[in-house]
Amino acid sequence: MKRWRRVLAAVLLFVAAASFVPGVLAARDQPWALAALAVQGVTAVAAVLLLRVPELRSDGWWLVGGTIVFGAFFFQFPTFGAGYWNQVGWSLQYASAPVLVVPVLRLPDQPAAPRTVRRLAVGLLIVLVGLRAGSGLFWDPVTMAAYSGPGRWVTLFPWEPMVTGVQKAMPVALAPVAAGFTVVQVRRYRRAAGPNRRAVRLLVWLSVPMLWGMVALLTMDAFGAPGMLGDVIGPVYNASGAAALLAVLLVAIAANLRRAGFLDALLAAGGDAPAIETVLARYVADPTLRLRFRTEAGWTDAAGTLVAEASPAAGRVFRPIVVEPDGPAVVADLDAAVEVESRLVGPLLDAAGVVLARARLSVQQAAQAVELRASRARIVQAGVQQRRQLERDLHDGAQQHLLAAQAALARAGLGGEPQAVSEAIAFAQSRLTTTMAELRGLARGQHPALLSQAGLASALGSLVQLSDRVQVHVAPELVGRRFVPVVEATAWFVASEGVVNALKHTDASVTVTADLADGLRVRIIDAGDGGADFTPGGGLAGLRDRVGGAGGTLTLDSHAGDGTTLTMTLPARPAEEET
Repeated sequence: MKRWRRVLAAVLLFVAAASFVPGVLAARDQPWALAALAVQGVTAVAAVLLLRVPELRSDGWWLVGGTIVFGAFFFQFPTFGAGYWNQVGWSLQYASAPVLVVPVLRLPDQPAAPRTVRRLAVGLLIVLVGLRAGSGLFWDPVTMAAYSGPGRWVTLFPWEPMVTGVQKAMPVALAPVAAGFTVVQVRRYRRAAGPNRRAVRLLVWLSVPMLWGMVALLTMDAFGAPGMLGDVIGPVYNASGAAALLAVLLVAIAANLRRAGFLDALLAAGGDAPAIETVLARYVADPTLRLRFRTEAGWTDAAGTLVAEASPAAGRVFRPIVVEPDGPAVVADLDAAVEVESRLVGPLLDAAGVVLARARLSVQQAAQAVELRASRARIVQAGVQQRRQLERDLHDGAQQHLLAAQAALARAGLGGEPQAVSEAIAFAQSRLTTTMAELRGLARGQHPALLSQAGLASALGSLVQLSDRVQVHVAPELVGRRFVPVVEATAWFVASEGVVNALKHTDASVTVTADLADGLRVRIIDAGDGGADFTPGGGLAGLRDRVGGAGGTLTLDSHAGDGTTLTMTLPARPAEEET
């Protein structure tokens, strides 16, 4: 299919180039034909320029057809003698109008509905080509001696009333088509917006008088009119038609320059997402345009800062630019007044998709850098809070027990009844025992001795002492295996905190599993009510920061009524790397 399209395109372009030959030959004998030849040249140049812009290529092919029709118009000149050539040129005298009306209704943006364009084009073809060519089949050769000369037209039989009737019917039939065309163009005029608003309105101002001028000319040919009126309407029709073609040419030039400038600006922006955002905002003519990127941490802006979920606010619209199998990866946040799927805005966003797909990597890195700075700040804050909590625990617990033991020993040192001294010493011993237990508990929460002495597998196994609802399953390959201290300490702290949180919020069983799968993987699973999440500033968010600081990831799977699974993955770096 593509091959046949290429062959057809090559044939049309060759015919369009050859269509200039009749005009050049006619201009040698009739100098005023140079004006029509110039109009044909403008049409051809506009066609070539529009063919270079993919989104406007269909309009370019219509102008190629207009170029060919202009060439056929010259066959009615005396240069080509008389007879059949004259009949072809005479029949196609007004054929350029239905061909050119299609791009006029579609350029440069906010095109009319395709169905409306087809109806208007077909109506013009029937009136200006079908009726005119059909009436030529009934002309009297004697009456047409000036056209037929030594040759003859293709005629069925002479029927002058038919010819006269068709000539009078043409302006009557063309009037409602021109009225419909006017209504469509007025609607486009009112709806015009964006960077092409002026171009749309200019084409409307020029094309409407052109078509009504044709109605007036056909009316004068059919019914007759004062010479002065013809002297006014003819130049107005010719001037408006030529100006409309020049406007189409300017639109084609502007589209090429705009596309070239846009591509150059994209290349200059490289992979810089904020620079690409600026380029799109300028060429889409929406200063409020913002880009949204989906990263591992969530949706971010072009600078990598986390933003709200990708859902448009009031008066805004989202247009996906880069789409991956799992959904949109890059979206443009635009003003709702922008027609995001228009022929000029939509292709610009699509063209930027290739560059944005690469820029997304830099945004991901920027987001990671932003998150790293934020997590470091949260880790420092969490460390400060933990130290304060430790101070409070020591002050309210161990310190009070030590003070009580000190006071009891002081009373025993004063002497007195042996029984009173024994009771004071026993009280001091009990306080010291309680203090030792509390200190061990505090040490266990920070860094238990078992972790340093026996490793992570043994330390995780000791979690069963917290409650009879806790079960621990450690894979055999972890037994006796040591990791770098930061990995072991992080794994222990997160596991113990996860178990304590689960015991605090549910009465169900808690299971801890540890194995090697894409690194060191530890899971804390409870059969509770679920519904947990990474609330900013909450305990789980702090655990995620701590795991991220150690180069790992922490994920949460917690659905209401279906329990909670906290999965931690850390680099399985052996202890030998520490040295």
